[in-house]
Amino acid sequence: MIHSLDVPAMQSFQTMTARGPNFARNIGRIIGRAIVVAIALAAMLRAPEIAAADEVKASGVKLVLIGATSRTAGEIIPQALALGHQVVGVARRPEEITLKNNQLRTMKGDVLDIASLEAALHGDEVVISMVGPAPIMSATEFKDFGPTNLMSQGTANIIQAMKKKGNKRLIVASSSLAEIVMVDGPPPADAPPHVRYMWSMRTAYQDERDMEAVVRVSGLDTVILRPGFIVSSPARHDLQLAITDQGRGNLTPKRTIITYADLAELTLKQVVSNEYIGKTIGIYSNVCPKGTTLETSGCVNR
Repeated sequence: MIHSLDVPAMQSFQTMTARGPNFARNIGRIIGRAIVVAIALAAMLRAPEIAAADEVKASGVKLVLIGATSRTAGEIIPQALALGHQVVGVARRPEEITLKNNQLRTMKGDVLDIASLEAALHGDEVVISMVGPAPIMSATEFKDFGPTNLMSQGTANIIQAMKKKGNKRLIVASSSLAEIVMVDGPPPADAPPHVRYMWSMRTAYQDERDMEAVVRVSGLDTVILRPGFIVSSPARHDLQLAITDQGRGNLTPKRTIITYADLAELTLKQVVSNEYIGKTIGIYSNVCPKGTTLETSGCVNR
């Protein structure tokens, strides 16, 4: 395609050529170098993650992150890459993972499809499952979640795929609310919102308890995480832990607030540490909803 030049530009070009071929060649070299620099800068701006990845020393750790579009996974992935880990993110909609990095690969998969899980595994990865139920709610009401076996059956499928491929370590996310079994029937309409929420999610929490039971008898090296209420805020590095072998009892303070960033950091520590293998970790903090404290029943519901 031929582009037209305006008159001043054409006059400038004629002036340069009139000064001789060497002058024109020098100007051409300068312009050429400027174009190369501009292209390089544009590439860096388009893909800062890839440029940064080249500066991170590889750790040799390989992860398969199942449920890779969850909010916690959104923190785990960049933190893992910053540590030099290789990450395979498995999700039903992997196109939602927009981060680009030469240490990150995404795959389409579903915990109810064992073949898709096997395709993501090679036997030498640590497996992290962030699969969990999505609450059904509006601004004014909590809808009943209904029957589910997503976590229990899905995790059983993960374990089956891991055993077939030879993977040894599994880290799974449950919930501190799985410690509470609601047996008193539906709460009244004027019950506190957190009570009505727990009732609406009772089948999901039962599924989490069933999932934990499957994990404990799997024979793998496992860590079960039971986070409480999580928010999208900068890391505070203030997590407190309630550790048990079998996860029995209502041990974790409820309704305290932790951050996704802190939960991701704790999760990644379990990838390389043996401290909590075979344990269930209740996760909480000293930060409570506005207007409550750890000493009030509104924040701690044991």
